[in-house]
Amino acid sequence: MVCYFQGPHWLQELSASSYNREFGLVENTQNAILLCTIYMAFRLLIIPHSKWLRIVHLLIFFTAVFVLLEEIDYGHHYLNYLNDADAGQRSINHNIHNLPDVNNQIRLVFYILIAIFVIILPYFSSSGLPSWLVHFVADIRLQLTVLAFLIISQVAGIFYALSHHTNRALEGNISEFEELPLYYLLWLYVYMLHRQESRHFAPAPQLQPGV
Repeated sequence: MVCYFQGPHWLQELSASSYNREFGLVENTQNAILLCTIYMAFRLLIIPHSKWLRIVHLLIFFTAVFVLLEEIDYGHHYLNYLNDADAGQRSINHNIHNLPDVNNQIRLVFYILIAIFVIILPYFSSSGLPSWLVHFVADIRLQLTVLAFLIISQVAGIFYALSHHTNRALEGNISEFEELPLYYLLWLYVYMLHRQESRHFAPAPQLQPGV
């Protein structure tokens, strides 16, 4: 964030390229985190467990894949670069979350889920919750990441208001700095689920027969 808003031009270009912000470190760090999330979601999916849990885990996996495809514009910005597309072609929108109001609605869904599973439910005793719901209650320590997310969101807004000498690659898109900790939180949550499910559904060790 400091590199983009306060750094020299080359650091701004490294953070978010003026050719296409998708080629900067901000966007590609998001993509790397989403790839890690997909990997963890796949590992979660192949753990032997009940049918309904598998359905939920499959939904988590496809959600992570969908978000990554949306972030990389379904590969179009790579094709545009390889085909030396002009600015008009590069500006064509191919994804869903950049449509008017859709991005805000998707974020709202994420925020509601975070509020329920990360902020509220960890304070309830597991014995007082339905057994199916206990599987998805986050570790209370994830609230530190939520706090970091809120701080970063505010700091990004302050930097945006005070900085007037950027390469303008993220003009009107400072929410990219919010998405980074949001995706990190998603990865942490899926990692936590995998660790928890691995312990819960791990096969019992088999005793070796005596010789």
